[in-house]
Amino acid sequence: MNDSTLTTRYAKAILDESLSRKNLDKIEKDVNFVDNVFRTSKEFKAFYLSPTLRKEKKIEVVTIILSQIISKETLNLLLLLIKKNREKYIILIINRIKELKNEMLGYSNVLVRSSIPLSDKQKIEVNQLIKKFTKQKIEVDYTQDKNLIGGFIIQIGDKIIDASLKNQFNKLKKKLIVQN
Repeated sequence: MNDSTLTTRYAKAILDESLSRKNLDKIEKDVNFVDNVFRTSKEFKAFYLSPTLRKEKKIEVVTIILSQIISKETLNLLLLLIKKNREKYIILIINRIKELKNEMLGYSNVLVRSSIPLSDKQKIEVNQLIKKFTKQKIEVDYTQDKNLIGGFIIQIGDKIIDASLKNQFNKLKKKLIVQN
């Protein structure tokens, strides 16, 4: 089974369960919380993804830490991944859950990577431009990419708008080579 099939299967399962229980909002909050934990806590991420720790110990610790914070469905997903030795897929599954949820609600997922953090005013302007371009509701994730010299890159589904300085320099370089 390839990664895409696997992540889609788990994501659909938790979304279907949340729809049948009418707690999609809770699952969304849980997924965002778990995503944030994996992004901000290197210790928890290393613990959860460690292949050397016993499954029983991982299950015990994850249950103790998260059972009072996230829903039973989300906790069960995390525990199931441990039991099946599929912990490494958690981030991909979280991202797939967000994508599928947004598709269900008619949103486009957008990732904006910029060389510097954008101000609130800049984010509003970028949101308006993206809405105009997509003609859909959007959910935007802003991240700073220190590999960018300047500018930004916008990813809307499988479309990429590259307004980075590196890309602009490459275009200029190609023009100059063609002219010579």
